[in-house]
Amino acid sequence: MRRHSLMSQKPYQILLHNTIAEFQHTEFFTKLSAKEQEVSSQIITIFSDYMWNIHHQVFRTWRFQSFVDALMHSFKFELATNCFFLEQIENVLLKFTFFLYQDLKMKQVLKMAYSISVTCEALFNETTFSVDKKELQMIDEIIVEIKNSYTFK
Repeated sequence: MRRHSLMSQKPYQILLHNTIAEFQHTEFFTKLSAKEQEVSSQIITIFSDYMWNIHHQVFRTWRFQSFVDALMHSFKFELATNCFFLEQIENVLLKFTFFLYQDLKMKQVLKMAYSISVTCEALFNETTFSVDKKELQMIDEIIVEIKNSYTFK
């Protein structure tokens, strides 16, 4: 006898479903082209699968940054002409990261948020991953958002 219930699914699958569903109901998503909708869903799915795979492993910033860098650059052709689109994808990835890693120390989550933001910023500006005042300000804003929106153990 087969059982099909939410309770039998892995927690991250439920989280992924809810994250994508919430994103797809935003006003922003409904205004995207069909191609952009497809790309955004692909990015979120690939990213979340990777995040789950490293969830129980020792966190390594370089490994995470390398993955985010490769993932975002793989979609660069589709995304480069729409910076606002890329910013929205970044927000979804950050949100998913925060939810998945609520049990980690704040410092580790901030490192991951920083990796995502710096990668996206580099795509906007066609630059290397150097830190400038604008990026530092972005990180400060992310820190405030995390503290205001999420509860960590």
